[in-house]
Amino acid sequence: MKKTILRIVSSILILSTLVSPLYGCNTSKPSQGNGGNEDKPVKLPYGALDISEYSIVYPEGAEEKIVRRVEKLRQAIEKTLGLTLNVVTDATPDNGDKEILIGNTNREHTADAAESLTKNKSEDAFIVDIGDGKIVILGKTITSTSRSVDNFISKYIMTTKCEKCIDYSAGKTAITPYDVEKTVVFENGVEIDIEAISTIVQASQTEVSTSLGYPTMVNTAHYPSVIELQHNGSKNGTLVAIFCLGDRPVSGAINTSACVIESTDGGETWKQISRPAETKDTSIRGISMASLYELPAQVGDMPAGTLLYTGNSVNYSRKSHIAVWRSFDCGYTWEEYVIIAEGGGTREGVWEPVMWYEKSDGYLYCFYSDDSDPAHDQKLVYKRSKDGVVWSDIVPVCEFDNPIERPGMFVMTKLGNGLY
Repeated sequence: MKKTILRIVSSILILSTLVSPLYGCNTSKPSQGNGGNEDKPVKLPYGALDISEYSIVYPEGAEEKIVRRVEKLRQAIEKTLGLTLNVVTDATPDNGDKEILIGNTNREHTADAAESLTKNKSEDAFIVDIGDGKIVILGKTITSTSRSVDNFISKYIMTTKCEKCIDYSAGKTAITPYDVEKTVVFENGVEIDIEAISTIVQASQTEVSTSLGYPTMVNTAHYPSVIELQHNGSKNGTLVAIFCLGDRPVSGAINTSACVIESTDGGETWKQISRPAETKDTSIRGISMASLYELPAQVGDMPAGTLLYTGNSVNYSRKSHIAVWRSFDCGYTWEEYVIIAEGGGTREGVWEPVMWYEKSDGYLYCFYSDDSDPAHDQKLVYKRSKDGVVWSDIVPVCEFDNPIERPGMFVMTKLGNGLY
């Protein structure tokens, strides 16, 4: 068999767009009637697998997080493929039936997949292995197992080209946030290994100029937010920006933190003026998803011109919250004064806040993406406050009937006609 290796320095999303269109022809017997010709094979797209005879199996006594993912998978299969699969625990004997195995089941195929995962040092690693009448969906941890189910839904079910079947042209996937390995076999027998490697991340490590006061190895600079001061008297016209850094200090651990910089010459030159830190809950130190806002009016004890930095403090494996820092001196000093919302880790968290003061009703609003509702994979919501300290209950802004659909992150602007 001719074999080539294609190395792509890219993201998981880009890889999926490269792989999924690779279809030829394949044949498979239908699981149900075929117009009176039950023995006549039907043509399926290359890489399509009829799963109408499969059952979903998960460990007896599984954690609630796994049980919720099993239900999410069942609903996705029913809605997208029109199939209602039987769902059982692994207390049911394995009689050689076709099964979708979720998590650490007692099945032999699960054990084989777990052994292959040990070769990956990342605790975030997970695997989707399709073959021999078994589909194994497994991660090293509960969180990564949940992520593997989400990956299976998005990469294999939502990309299907036919009813009652999944698209498995991607083959086995073993994924962490920074590496993907996939094998594609074409109809003519050519096999291509596609490997995404972390070259981009490694290449982005660079020493930030000491003029920003940050001489260390930086892996990422992300979620920038910049404003031009308009309610601070003589400081009006100054640009203040905030962004989040993923750094690698001497200890070797990767942390994320916020950096505030200032420009008084229209962005030609910048200087670092502060580094807001997590003080409300120091058990989670990773600060990300920064959003900067200047109050246009008095809110509680905060006068017009107060700067609000709203962001996430997060430990992706267990906990997240949306907090607000405030500055009364145009960003030179900050106080973390309130936590608006709390959630779990990667797939149950609260993310990407955006502040807005509405003059017509006098409320300060915080919009954000919410993954914490078990009934929705994600929805957009807001909370509001008259004083910036006491916040309302969650108010939905956008939630889909299909529980697996995700509206994304909130971005808003006010138009000249008063509409948003």
